[in-house]
Amino acid sequence: MAKAAFLDRDGVLNIDTGYPHKLTELEIIPGVPAALKLLSEAGFQLFIVSNQSGVGKGMFDETDVVAFNNRLLYLLGTQNIHFRGVSYCTHVAAEGCLCRKPEPKMILDFVEKFSLDSNESMLIGDKDSDVTAGVRAGLNTNLKIPSNTGYALLNAVKGFLEKK
Repeated sequence: MAKAAFLDRDGVLNIDTGYPHKLTELEIIPGVPAALKLLSEAGFQLFIVSNQSGVGKGMFDETDVVAFNNRLLYLLGTQNIHFRGVSYCTHVAAEGCLCRKPEPKMILDFVEKFSLDSNESMLIGDKDSDVTAGVRAGLNTNLKIPSNTGYALLNAVKGFLEKK
């Protein structure tokens, strides 16, 4: 079974400007490409799991989320970084859906679809709800990093890999 790194999007991979959805708002946080390369080289398959409640709040629509994700994947792809999957929840918290973090459905769906080993997999996010989703999914490692902080992801990944 393969191992995976599940990553939140806004605040972890790209600057969280407050419901980022416009391509002009897309800015990859410094150190992110290097961190993702280290994870890939260590044998982790990469996945994005992201709450996108701006859709549910009527601030933008799902096509904006798809375009933003595609641009992010393209930019990282130009640096030879490839994700196996992207999942997002468009619901607001009050809807009580099963896919919105802290619920683990997005993660569990990937675990099942790609035959991933939860004990060898990890989640990295910038909110307690991210970490809770990882714990509820049975992931062995769940790391919370500071939001929008240059090199936070890289430092967390280096620290994790040094302990392995």
